[in-house]
Amino acid sequence: MKKQDLGERPPRRRDFLGLAIVTTALAGASVAHAEAARCEAADTDPGRSSMRKALEYISPSNLPSKACSGCAFYATTAPNCGKCQLLNGPVSGDAVCSSWAPKK
Repeated sequence: MKKQDLGERPPRRRDFLGLAIVTTALAGASVAHAEAARCEAADTDPGRSSMRKALEYISPSNLPSKACSGCAFYATTAPNCGKCQLLNGPVSGDAVCSSWAPKK
């Protein structure tokens, strides 16, 4: 019986390209998450910590269409890091909270 008769086939170029795309996307997501963690790690203020809880702050955002970087209260200070007017402190550009409002 031939190998191909068992439902197996040799790897194709398309398979390798697909794997490369997925691997690159996952690596990019890991880097963005690490940058966001550094941004928020700088904030040790207990008042802002409780405010984050009250505003249901989530990092990263669970809604791709809503992120701090697209919010009216957000000002960019570094790549994927900024300052929130409501929290008066650092936030990740890919996070979101319950007070998110679109930039005009």
